[in-house]
Amino acid sequence: MGWCVVTDGDEYRLYNSHAAVDAEDKLFRSVRLSDEAQTDHIVETLGLLNKETLGENLLETLWKSQFVDRRVEGALEDVFLEDDPGLIRLLRRRLTEPAPAEIRDSLRREWSGVLQARHAIGMAVIVTRTAVLDAE
Repeated sequence: MGWCVVTDGDEYRLYNSHAAVDAEDKLFRSVRLSDEAQTDHIVETLGLLNKETLGENLLETLWKSQFVDRRVEGALEDVFLEDDPGLIRLLRRRLTEPAPAEIRDSLRREWSGVLQARHAIGMAVIVTRTAVLDAE
């Protein structure tokens, strides 16, 4: 695979240039050196560019995992938010009481909760990193 780093000296963007996806989906990671809340992420990301790590194909392994994770997340979002009839039927077979409309409403609530939790976790990580940096 081919990798491309685009930088303005502060922001570093790593792209998988040979990935068979749309251009906006080729972005693997982006870090901004001036963002003190991202120190660990910056070190980890730039560490992926050293000669030894490049030889280990770690970038490709991480890319594949991230790529699959994004596709699965997108598919789950489609299934949960677009009232996928197959999922409704599957759940209806396993559950005897709720009507299909109630199952759809429940799925929307559950997926909303998942998205809110993911956002809260992301914010907690940022707050924790900022607090650690401030303490130093």
